[in-house]
Amino acid sequence: MRGRERHLITLTGLSSHGLLEQISAYLEQGKIEIRKITIKEHEHVPLHEVHSNRQTIEIFLEVLSSSDFDPVRIAAELRQWEDVAAVSVE
Repeated sequence: MRGRERHLITLTGLSSHGLLEQISAYLEQGKIEIRKITIKEHEHVPLHEVHSNRQTIEIFLEVLSSSDFDPVRIAAELRQWEDVAAVSVE
């Protein structure tokens, strides 16, 4: 763990099949290690959302990364995903 830093990544969006696996693969590709995952699903869906049968989801990831961790790049890339509405990287 020497030289590794802890970060928190929070994603909010629509629950979709395979989203967690997609996030895991993305982070693994960037050599970012997931240490803890917390998932909260909500029954309410925003009124503007046309897929009213889907739940909203919040995913909280505690990760370890090297010192070249770029929160702006990671947030921008994750925000482009179809089912992701908001991203926070600390």
